[in-house]
Amino acid sequence: MSSTKFDGRKLVALVDVILDAVISIFSAVYRMVTRSERPSEPEVASDAKKKKRRIIATVSILAIICAISSLFLTEWERFPKPNLEPHLALGQVMAEETAKLLGDKGEVMVVTMYQKPEFKNTVAEACLKAFRKTLSRKGGITVLTTETPRNENPRMESAIEEFPASLFFSILEKHPNISVIASFAGPPMLTDEEIAGWGKKLPKVVVYSTFGTGLKECFDREIVQVAIIRRGKIDMGKKPGTQREWFDQNFEVVTTEPDSSPP
Repeated sequence: MSSTKFDGRKLVALVDVILDAVISIFSAVYRMVTRSERPSEPEVASDAKKKKRRIIATVSILAIICAISSLFLTEWERFPKPNLEPHLALGQVMAEETAKLLGDKGEVMVVTMYQKPEFKNTVAEACLKAFRKTLSRKGGITVLTTETPRNENPRMESAIEEFPASLFFSILEKHPNISVIASFAGPPMLTDEEIAGWGKKLPKVVVYSTFGTGLKECFDREIVQVAIIRRGKIDMGKKPGTQREWFDQNFEVVTTEPDSSPP
């Protein structure tokens, strides 16, 4: 699942600098206003002068707020808004493939990509919303909950495609009756020893994988039944009329069927 490149660190640094400046200015204005009201001053300002200083302080504060708002909005507009149509289509088709595996009846668990809390991934949110909305139309399917892999690596990007075996088996222990796992975090990386150690039937798995890494092995070992992969960079040049056309333009469904081979 692609996302718009967003340098959150620069924006956070900018906000920090602005806040420091605001605090300094507010402190200076506050001292200026309160100094005129101290009885120990050799010259006590008249009521008119006090009111004048308050007005000046208020106007200054409002000017600062307007300047900061303008600067913030100018910086924010530099980040392009992503076109969500391809990702809404991805969520819809992912749900349709999940429903096929379930036979339109059963329990499904969703796994999403890890992302840092300070990043708001509107693309991932839109995709997941479309997935849930499509499945909600199937009366017999229940989406239990959403799990997200943990990754404490401070160097990682805003989102990472990873589905560790520890999370996979943790899901099975918590929800032994699930029929399908729908993963937006790529295929689960399981060893033969881990599968044998589980000793029970594994649920069916449908995955979205940006680059298709490890899918062939997962198909050969029957860990994954359906995968959706991206055809390349999201094509925004053409604007299809339907979500299915958006999907076909940018993604591809890969299954274990003879006419569909994994990368």
